[in-house]
Amino acid sequence: MKKIFLSILALSLFSCDVEQLDSSISTDDNGNGSNPTSGDYFPMAVNNLWVYNNGTSNSEMKITGTETLNSKTYYKCDNFMVSPDFGGIATVKYYFRKADNVYYQNYESTLNLMGAVSVSKPSDDIILLKDNLPVGGTWTQNLILNSTTTVDNETFTFSDLYVINGKILQKLTNYSVGGTTYPDVIKIEFKQTWTDEFSTDTTSSIMYFAKGVGPIQSISEDEDGVTYNSNLVSYSLN
Repeated sequence: MKKIFLSILALSLFSCDVEQLDSSISTDDNGNGSNPTSGDYFPMAVNNLWVYNNGTSNSEMKITGTETLNSKTYYKCDNFMVSPDFGGIATVKYYFRKADNVYYQNYESTLNLMGAVSVSKPSDDIILLKDNLPVGGTWTQNLILNSTTTVDNETFTFSDLYVINGKILQKLTNYSVGGTTYPDVIKIEFKQTWTDEFSTDTTSSIMYFAKGVGPIQSISEDEDGVTYNSNLVSYSLN
């Protein structure tokens, strides 16, 4: 049960079906892009909408409202880029906020399988991007993934080590996705590792954020070497 839950959780954060990339890159000799234009690398406002393609179908990511958690205001989404269809057995609520040059993500995942209900949430916000770091800059978080599983009116709790590793790989002058070229793009590596007493599971993602647009592409690989890709098709910002 717990292994299934972690697998679903990993896929739900940065995933969709495999698709051939269509991209071009323009940088200077140091891998740094031109001076950024105005706007955030993940603009947050209610009703902001992004549409992504997973190679077979489109899916919307929409900011549906705000919520205050632990005295902090978050923007809520029911999807992040393109999340897999788990046939109703799993749902993920996403929360995002920005402070200074740091973009944070949090989530609550629920899995309902064979009468057992598992709910999981990280012990703190996940750093998704630090846009002021230079190329090669990194961040690491040692969090706890707190989970509860209820079966036949009995509740069990689990606390697993949850490690986040991020790195700025490039700052690009231009990057093209699906025939559209976006200026001022940051390319990052984002790794998540879950460790319990039985196993360690890792998901690695390459993500691209365009200034004034948001996340435009994610390429993820799970522990079995399966690759998932998500490409921005269109967007509407308030």
